[in-house]
Amino acid sequence: MKGQFQYILVVILVLTFMVLPISLIANNNKSNPSYRTQISVTIGAGNLVGRVPVDMSYRTSLFETIYLATEMNAAGTITDIMFYNNFESNLTDKPTHIWLGETLAENLTGGWIPASQLTQVFADNLDYPSGINTITVHLTNPYNYGGGNLVMMVYRPWEEDYYWMNQDLFSCQINGDNRSLVTYNNNTQISPDNPPTTGVIGLFPKTTFLINVDGMGSLNGNVSSSGIPLEGARVQIEDSPLYRITGANGNYSFPYIQPGTYTITASKLGYNAQSHIVTIIAGQSTTQNFALTGLPEVSVEGRVVGSDAPNVGIANATVSFTGYADYTAVTDAQGYFIFYSVYANQTYDYTITAPGYQILTGQAVVGATNLDMGEIVLSEMAYSPINVTATEINNGTAVQITWQEPLVPEEGWIHYDSGQNNSSFGTAGSANFEVAARFPADSLAAYAGGYLQAVKIWPAMGGSFVVHIWLGGNALGPGPMVLSQPIIPVLNTWNTVMLNTPILITGTEELWIGYLCDTTGFNPAYAGFDEGPAVNGFGNMILWQDQWTTLLAVNSYCDFNWNIQGYVGLTPPALLTSAPEININAFSDRSMIGFKVWRLLQGQANNEDFWVSLNEEPTTDLSIIDTAWDNLPDGTYLWAVKSVYTGGVMSDPAFSNAITLITPVGTIAGFVRNISNAPIEGATVTCENVSVTTNSAGAYTMLVEAGVHSVTASHPNYQSQTQEGVLVQVGLTTTLNFILQATAIQDDNIPVARTELLGNTPNPFNPETIIYYNIKDSTPLKINIYDMRGQLVKTLINEVKTPGHYKIVWDGKDNHNKPVSSGVFFYQMICNNYSCTKKMLMLK
Repeated sequence: MKGQFQYILVVILVLTFMVLPISLIANNNKSNPSYRTQISVTIGAGNLVGRVPVDMSYRTSLFETIYLATEMNAAGTITDIMFYNNFESNLTDKPTHIWLGETLAENLTGGWIPASQLTQVFADNLDYPSGINTITVHLTNPYNYGGGNLVMMVYRPWEEDYYWMNQDLFSCQINGDNRSLVTYNNNTQISPDNPPTTGVIGLFPKTTFLINVDGMGSLNGNVSSSGIPLEGARVQIEDSPLYRITGANGNYSFPYIQPGTYTITASKLGYNAQSHIVTIIAGQSTTQNFALTGLPEVSVEGRVVGSDAPNVGIANATVSFTGYADYTAVTDAQGYFIFYSVYANQTYDYTITAPGYQILTGQAVVGATNLDMGEIVLSEMAYSPINVTATEINNGTAVQITWQEPLVPEEGWIHYDSGQNNSSFGTAGSANFEVAARFPADSLAAYAGGYLQAVKIWPAMGGSFVVHIWLGGNALGPGPMVLSQPIIPVLNTWNTVMLNTPILITGTEELWIGYLCDTTGFNPAYAGFDEGPAVNGFGNMILWQDQWTTLLAVNSYCDFNWNIQGYVGLTPPALLTSAPEININAFSDRSMIGFKVWRLLQGQANNEDFWVSLNEEPTTDLSIIDTAWDNLPDGTYLWAVKSVYTGGVMSDPAFSNAITLITPVGTIAGFVRNISNAPIEGATVTCENVSVTTNSAGAYTMLVEAGVHSVTASHPNYQSQTQEGVLVQVGLTTTLNFILQATAIQDDNIPVARTELLGNTPNPFNPETIIYYNIKDSTPLKINIYDMRGQLVKTLINEVKTPGHYKIVWDGKDNHNKPVSSGVFFYQMICNNYSCTKKMLMLK
């Protein structure tokens, strides 16, 4: 465990420009070439100390930061970089590598910019003497700096020696919370081309750059409108990150710009932007002024009404426009609002909120004339039912679904910690671990129907972090993980993470909120905690060595709660301007007209197209019986219930427990033989909708639903035989043998004794089967194929047949010559006074 330092400070950013004689510039045992004009740019106040850009307390370290173009305010050739140390150790010849580059990014929240995308400017040894010193690094490869946002990466290559007991620090400061990244290691080397993921920080070293500005030009000017100076206008050099903001007098200045031709654009909110092409000449100052014209403005108005009472306006609804400019208004007692001065010819995103109604978002296209949005309907807040339970009834032939009426859920942050950070816990990069806060079902009852919208966590020190949410579980561990959301946090502070998918709070199952501290690559990842004492078994859960336990069980001195909090509500915390107030009476007159219920297979909760409705019209009852349960295919099912309100508004679904349906089956097995006791191969044995074919030994086996059945054995060359009252018991095998008599089909020279449909083989079949039949007397004959719905599929024969033994092949295609799907089919033979129908099975 490693304590974290806290700093109380006022950040001061010092930008210093000096023209220095070369003889006054210190260097680290290197010599500078002679430059005619060189400026010194110092960034940072140095009012703090820290272990950046080089951390000597580890065997290797890597640091990266960004210096903004507005901080550098220069361009030219960077020849030297200076850091300011205060070391206890006296360290000589320490390998140090530095890379520089330019970027459009203004921070490192997107992760490391690897060394492979930068230019190496130094790779040599440096002296870091004890005491207070200026560490001057003369670049072996001077960097041609164009004036953009400057990236600097500093690498301490692996050394066996490290100085963890000494305070070897640099003058630093904090500006913001996301400009820097740092990682360090005692166990494995760090690759500057592929650094490990870690969180961002605001700490960076006080740094001086020596820049040769020979051959540079400059640009200055004024921005005004109707002759009045414009303060706060942005003057941008296009296709570059370089810009300036005008002061109160409307003036701007770029003191150092590479010679060339540029497009310069001046812009300000509420004004038309203006661009000029400017040529910068070495050693000269160029002036370019801008005169901006104002944008036209129009009014936007409308009325906010509710779905429950569309003729009545909603008072005190908040209407917000965001886009080119931002606007906010509150409706009056009749629901009307108006923005008097909205910039024209723009598209705005709007958000409308009112207590008791769902948030409405959309886009408003504002043209050149006033816009009346008319009546805007907010859907009333639809609260989900709670405690949905499914129970088998009537000896398992039906399922009863019950639920309770919805409650207005409470909103707010749930947590066990004090809200203050004390220190942090980690493994120094030796092992991954997860931390979590466990909330039992009864503690969430008041929040049922709301959503876990966001979490707050306190990651400390570097590493890779992933927010995890689990539903269900007990003291031994959480239930299934329902959300995994990687983040790049700001280290050593609260991080509010808006969940990509809000999690419904049912009030009937546990909720675990936590995050993974991933130390892959031996990167240290630490988790913050409060000053305690721990709410043991709830506020201090940890996945340690693949087992969930408590932090106290891991270390008896760690009597703390993790800095983990969750926000539960109907809206994300960012949309709330103040602490939520729930007025139960505000919803008491709402018209909830009933409930709708659906059945679905487990895994289809997010695919309503596959849900099966149990009631077309809403029911006012708090239960419903699924009578189709006994006839469903095997599977795991659950039920969804929604509250239905006036205007067709429905709540999010509340889901029941899952029930698995397994049809009880048994086995029928035996042999099919002829009267000589010889096996009959290819005989079809059929029980209800199950058919199998005998093998060369005449054997068969089949799984069928438990119960009493009739079973038929058939073969085209034999007379079929049916045995009735065959009892099949669950999990047992019923032995059933058949002895079949041969038919005359075996010899075409034997006269036909009777007209008869003999059967088909093979059965089941794919892709074709042969149907056998006999005709005793000449007769018109039809043989048709039908599907399970009784619809005609194929007419095989429709003609007069003379006496004889016949067979015909069906190729599995319909009357349109299209292949049929797998399934049960019926073939029917009709002639004179004879009609017979048999069943066959196509299996693909």
